[in-house]
Amino acid sequence: MPTPSRQTQDSQQHKMDELVRKARSAGFDTRDPEFRKRIAEQVAALDPEDEADAMRWIEAVSIFNDEEWTEQE
Repeated sequence: MPTPSRQTQDSQQHKMDELVRKARSAGFDTRDPEFRKRIAEQVAALDPEDEADAMRWIEAVSIFNDEEWTEQE
């Protein structure tokens, strides 16, 4: 299992990738260095403790995705 710091890094990279995808769909030039700098600043400003808290919550509720907890039709 990845360490919490690795999970935070993965989460931040995922958010960066998501922002870039949204920007492309909105027509921004994601290759522009200034644009990439602004996105990187926003990702860097994310609070690692908030990210860790979100991961803890996801792990705590993930049991509900287990097949025995879902209704079978």
